[in-house]
Amino acid sequence: MCECGCVLGDTIYRLPIDVESCYVIRLRCGCRSCDGCPVVIVERIDATAAHWSEIQECPVLPLSPVYDWTEATILCGPLPYDFRKAAQEIAAKNFDDDIDEDLASDFADELWDELIVKSPKVLPYKKGTT
Repeated sequence: MCECGCVLGDTIYRLPIDVESCYVIRLRCGCRSCDGCPVVIVERIDATAAHWSEIQECPVLPLSPVYDWTEATILCGPLPYDFRKAAQEIAAKNFDDDIDEDLASDFADELWDELIVKSPKVLPYKKGTT
């Protein structure tokens, strides 16, 4: 667990498997204090887990019908328009007159390609980490 306590703000959903087990979906925001990125954590727990009753109080992950299946979409980062707009504004503000709107737009596109397009991905488990 991180030292700053940011994990205490996880949004938690459950997906029941049967009466004895369920999946827990944890949505964790990024944290600058502990250098944590936004993640979705999937856990499988059963009725013998110490926090089983606590998990049963969490809402069920809302699934929506799509054709012949149901799904939930979890946003794992900013939408392209929102990201580009924020990056352009930050670039224009921090570089004053040295950057025009086109250059700020190019900067935002490069940031998007370098950072956002590379996620999400499954990280290998390392014992002792969260």
